[in-house]
Amino acid sequence: MISPVSAELMKLRRHSILWLGALGAVVPVVLDVAWYYTARGRFDMSAETFVSQAVFTVALLEGPAGAAIIGTMLFGREYTERTLPNLLASAVPRSVWVGAKWIALAIVGLGILMSSWALTLGTTALVMGTRPLTPELVLGSLAACAAAAFALYGTSAIAVGLTLATRNQMAGVGWGVAATMVAVVSINSKYAILFPGSVPWIAGALAFEAVSPSLAQGARLAAQFAWTGIPPALTVTLIALAVWVAGVAFSLWHVHHADFP
Repeated sequence: MISPVSAELMKLRRHSILWLGALGAVVPVVLDVAWYYTARGRFDMSAETFVSQAVFTVALLEGPAGAAIIGTMLFGREYTERTLPNLLASAVPRSVWVGAKWIALAIVGLGILMSSWALTLGTTALVMGTRPLTPELVLGSLAACAAAAFALYGTSAIAVGLTLATRNQMAGVGWGVAATMVAVVSINSKYAILFPGSVPWIAGALAFEAVSPSLAQGARLAAQFAWTGIPPALTVTLIALAVWVAGVAFSLWHVHHADFP
């Protein structure tokens, strides 16, 4: 499995999608810095606000669309670049190269989120000094990024499934953009927790609260989603897992049973 995964990562290295991912890791920090210096004197931004804004910008605004774009590229490029016949004729089992794509997606997604986290903390230290970076803030933001990465990976299966079903990358990308828009509009809705596009930012917020309760607003989230009767953390975990399992199962079925030109 290592060789197929390496091959998928090599394909990504030659693709401009990695530059898009790098941009996604940098933009939230740039926006934070601009906000910090623009509001200086009128609003004293704390380190907690600086870090949390960058983290949740990724989870809410960039993550759903970004995960969809990377996922659709990984799975859809075989159609657009007409390399699918070569894969099907190779000695590598179909389940292996499909699994390699899922692993590559996980590696890239986690790498982008962790890079954004490290860049956010480094920028916070440069702008505000190291003293505000308490262990609670560092660990809480790390947990938020990790939880958001898990949720983004799981829910990206929707974009992958749409791409495979339609053999068109724009279907998956369209879902990612629409998911971001709906997540933003429904951010204060009690039903947001049921929408896959909202799961990443909710997962990140809940993880931040679990590790750094004195810095987060977990009580507000718990009240917002109390109507389900299920702990919010369990709800978002189950949704992300269910979507991912369904997406992986469909991708395996698709390459074994679908008709390819």
